[in-house]
Amino acid sequence: MTAPNVVFETDRLFVRLYEPEDGPFVLDMYSRMDVQRFLGTSPKPMQSIDEATAAIQRWRSVSDANPLLGVWAVAQRSGEPVGTVMLKMAPLSSDQKPLPLSDDHEVGWHLHPQYWGHGYATEATSGVLQRAFLAGIQEVVAVILPANVASKRVAERLRMEYLGLTERYYSAVADLYVARSASQSVAHAGRRAEERSRR
Repeated sequence: MTAPNVVFETDRLFVRLYEPEDGPFVLDMYSRMDVQRFLGTSPKPMQSIDEATAAIQRWRSVSDANPLLGVWAVAQRSGEPVGTVMLKMAPLSSDQKPLPLSDDHEVGWHLHPQYWGHGYATEATSGVLQRAFLAGIQEVVAVILPANVASKRVAERLRMEYLGLTERYYSAVADLYVARSASQSVAHAGRRAEERSRR
């Protein structure tokens, strides 16, 4: 039986809501500079269990407001957490604080270094995209800092289309990838074919 806090499952993983008892894992993962260095323009490692608890509360509030969205724990079938995957509205570049939200759905992933190299980010994020498309979302973006080679490889394995550099989000220059639903992909291919025929 699926636990009530599980959002979806994959072959090897549960993706579920973060719980208060996940605080030590959250602190352990986000206190590491090798995890934080690609998160925003001014990365700051987490320093206390209170910060971890506050983060979990913020992440759960995303799903409270809209169950389709969230910042979720990725866990092995044994229950062992391995990282984070998310679907949220991408923040726009702005001088305002906090950054205003766009109308664009963004997918993201962070894995504990202990679990790098197992394909967990690709597997969990593929599940997020499938769930989003089944709910009627047409496009989902991934915003990745140019130096984050590992995350760009995940986007490529997910067959996300690379759109080039952008300054639209996070007040940063980033590589932009997009995943499209099947219907949107067909429409996009049709538009591109029409454009080529006009040249």
